[in-house]
Amino acid sequence: MIDGSSDQFDVLVVQGNLAVSASQALATWPLDKPVWIDPITYAFAASPVHLQKKSKSGERNYKKTFLSLAKAFGQPYQAAIEENRRLNPSDFANGSAESVERVLAWQEGVFSPPEEDRKYGAEPISPALLTVPFFPLLVSDLSAAKPSWLDVNLRLAAAAAAGRDSARLAVGFLASLDVFDHERFDIWLEAYADKLDELGIRHLWWWVSDHDEVTTSLQRASRLIKSIESLAARGIQVHQAFGGSLSSLALLRGLSSVAHGVNYWEQKGWEPIATGGLPSARYFHPALRERLRVPEAIAIVDHLVADTGEFYSRVCTCSICREVVADDVAGFGAFGEVNIKTRRTRGGGIAEFDSPTPEALYRTKMHFLRAKYTEIQTLLKEGFDAAATLRSDAELWASDLTRTGHLERWALALDLA
Repeated sequence: MIDGSSDQFDVLVVQGNLAVSASQALATWPLDKPVWIDPITYAFAASPVHLQKKSKSGERNYKKTFLSLAKAFGQPYQAAIEENRRLNPSDFANGSAESVERVLAWQEGVFSPPEEDRKYGAEPISPALLTVPFFPLLVSDLSAAKPSWLDVNLRLAAAAAAGRDSARLAVGFLASLDVFDHERFDIWLEAYADKLDELGIRHLWWWVSDHDEVTTSLQRASRLIKSIESLAARGIQVHQAFGGSLSSLALLRGLSSVAHGVNYWEQKGWEPIATGGLPSARYFHPALRERLRVPEAIAIVDHLVADTGEFYSRVCTCSICREVVADDVAGFGAFGEVNIKTRRTRGGGIAEFDSPTPEALYRTKMHFLRAKYTEIQTLLKEGFDAAATLRSDAELWASDLTRTGHLERWALALDLA
């Protein structure tokens, strides 16, 4: 899928758990795109439960990926695993330079192909940027002078810059919603910017945990835009992790790049999620700028789109939608194809449920990549009026079936910034 859509994105971001579990496969993958690795060091600051899985006997054990990462990163990650606890800021009171170097060196070498593959021309993949280990900014007490981990993150950045070319480093700024909403947030962000200036680091990986841009408040939307503008004004290149269409619009206000899972994550919490569950198909509606449950998207098309001409003028013209819809708007229902599956209930009975077909999942993902590419290319055109376009789309699509309030909030946030 990625190979077939490589013209729709610029950089492939790989999280550490995938990098360590499929390093050889990725190392020999002929992808002509830069790679950036998130080493997910912050995961070790979560409860061990998030890093473990339960066996059939009920015993909890650490997942192999986190064991492998801890082994690669060394101390204090290994100690946290061995003691079945989360990492704490005090774990980095001494000797952070060696720990930082191990994480950076792992990123440089994890995608080195096996020796036998080098005989046939396989080359090591070196990340475009090296991510300094970082941890979540949290406040358990809203009267706290600063979030836990803030000082540690800045010390780790200094340790990285002491041993590496600052131009190739990226520092993570991962904040909880409580931190993002805090009255002292601008002060804490300025401390980060000051440290980056001091160290000569120009790249910031921005991530507000669990920030849903569709349901976000006007205050949060405005703070996002203003924060990016202030960092960009200082020459800091801000890269949004797990962003939605509001983040895309922030490209007009100084954001350097926006990342997202392929029709999966446009917002994400920092704690690792439990494995299991079934994949869900979602259709990204370009004008509503929202990933809709496919039945919801089908209902909107059925009731608000008269024919294929209207579909292509109001909804989407990507190659996937043209293939699915063709000359009959009823064909849009193919995005919602499902298989009927069964599972055993806790009471011992059998329950039936719908599961998207592999073809439906593939279509929604490929459409997402193409629609996002078009979204960004459109807003970067000279003369594009973001606020006016958002208000126009909100008016055009307002109905009992749709949500358009977020478009109005985003437009106002852009006006206020």
